Amino acid sequence: MSTNTLEQRMNAVLDCLATAKDYQRIAGRHDVSYQQLYNWVRRYESGGIPALTDRRGRKLRSERLTSTQHTP
Repeated sequence: MSTNTLEQRMNAVLDCLATAKDYQRIAGRHDVSYQQLYNWVRRYESGGIPALTDRRGRKLRSERLTSTQHTP
C-alpha cells in the first residue's frame, strides 16, 4: 500500500459514505485495506476533515515537553 494524501483519504471516505459504507468494495477501489478505510471513516465522522491529517513524526511544542523530554 502506498502513502495516501489527505485528498486521497478524503475521496475514499466520501466514496465509502456515498455507498452506505461498503468498506470492502471501496477499499479495493482506492487500494487501501478494509481496516484503514474503516479507521478513516470513524475518524472523519468524529472529527471531520482535520481528523484525517497524518500526524506521524510531528514534534511536541517546547512548552508541552516535560523536563525529561528536553534535550540538553
